[in-house]
Amino acid sequence: MSTTLIRNSPALQHTKSNDSIVKGATGKQRCVRFDTMPQFPGLQSVQHEGSDHGATDYHEMSIGEMNNPRFEPGAIYSLIPGRLSFSAHDNDDHTLEEIRSNPQLFFFSTDLQERYLPFCADFGPVNLGTVVHFCDYVRDKEADSRLKGRHLVYYCTNDVESLSNTAFLLAAYVMLEHGLSPEQAIEPFNVSGIPIMPFRDPTFVASTFPLTVLDCLRGLKKAVDLKWFDLNEFNLDEYELFDSPEYGDMHQICP
Repeated sequence: MSTTLIRNSPALQHTKSNDSIVKGATGKQRCVRFDTMPQFPGLQSVQHEGSDHGATDYHEMSIGEMNNPRFEPGAIYSLIPGRLSFSAHDNDDHTLEEIRSNPQLFFFSTDLQERYLPFCADFGPVNLGTVVHFCDYVRDKEADSRLKGRHLVYYCTNDVESLSNTAFLLAAYVMLEHGLSPEQAIEPFNVSGIPIMPFRDPTFVASTFPLTVLDCLRGLKKAVDLKWFDLNEFNLDEYELFDSPEYGDMHQICP
């Protein structure tokens, strides 16, 4: 699967949703989430059959066609061509600028990539419950009839911790929901200069085993193949109950 970069389009103002600034587990402020649907009856910004709102007036180019491609904040990289992409923004003003510059795209985000609670210098990966929450959230966006035909762009903050966990979550989603292999799922993130690092052990000393996003995806795929994990049958309520320190702070490793 080739990675794509979507160029900017003429600016157009969008109305901000009711989402507010959210702080992650580390207390660091992240980008505000802006679902780019105006808040009024009829949702006129959402493409309908025969409308020209969703016209693709942006230029989509394969990373393979670019000379010395490097990661650029604000660039839009394709996960599912024509349907789902990701982007990283430097701050809230950058998010607003991208929304206004790309009216044909639907930008959305959550704080799920920031849900990891570190013990020491570790920063991820997020747990299986967060993966299920994320897949449910993105699946709902893809299934929303109001967004039929829209190009969806999930964005996160442009920093190592956020991008590394976002890469894991998005790659897990396209692997579990769209049937990609771990190698295909991670390919869009193989861009020179992208601030993604391997996860590390929960200590403050030098890590001796770098756990890559691809390692995590291969482990998740192995669990699916062995029928240890089924996204549609996963008991999220039970998982989150026993994840709580009040009820044991424990996870079942295997059946």
